[in-house]
Amino acid sequence: LIIAIALALFQQYTGVSTMTFYGPIIYQKAGFEQASNAILLAMLQNFWNILITIVSMMIVDRTGRRPLLLWGVAGMGLSQLLIGSFFFFNLKGFYIVAAMYLCMATYIISLAPLGWLIMSEIFPTRIRARGMAFGSLACWVATGTSIQVLGPLMAYLEKTFGNAAGAFWMYAGVCLLCWLFSYQMVPETKGKTLEAIAEIWLRKERDRNPHLLSS
Repeated sequence: LIIAIALALFQQYTGVSTMTFYGPIIYQKAGFEQASNAILLAMLQNFWNILITIVSMMIVDRTGRRPLLLWGVAGMGLSQLLIGSFFFFNLKGFYIVAAMYLCMATYIISLAPLGWLIMSEIFPTRIRARGMAFGSLACWVATGTSIQVLGPLMAYLEKTFGNAAGAFWMYAGVCLLCWLFSYQMVPETKGKTLEAIAEIWLRKERDRNPHLLSS
């Protein structure tokens, strides 16, 4: 349950989903000040997202959930670190566009689908409905709250520090927390039966409480 809720929260609080909502505004701040140009880049980004979604569907059962999650979250964090640095050093234009597209790509092949996929695979059948319900609730609460933050945060940082770099560095920090949590807690579920996944939890519990071996 902790894994399901955490992945649902990280899926939104790592900021990539929120950046999609604010895409045209980010592109305007990146130097494409005409609304038509910013909207065009956001539209092209949506087509890019569809293409990467197809790629994600093709590789998720080949590479496994855990490696794809770890590499993807690392890519998200690196991309947001770059976006923040470009804003900080005033390197606008296609530098930020390229970093945005990279950020979206790594999100779509990792945390975006795997948050839901792993959530659906880790619960035993008897509690799956309730577990998924808690995970879904956490996801939508995180969605509703996260989209309220980025716009005002960017405005505050620009007013206070002259640029919005800190917002993306903050998201990069959340990506680091997500990576550490995933590395420590998320098991590989590729090709495993529900019984095999249940045995993962039982084995972990036995490792923590050796006296259970005798029960």
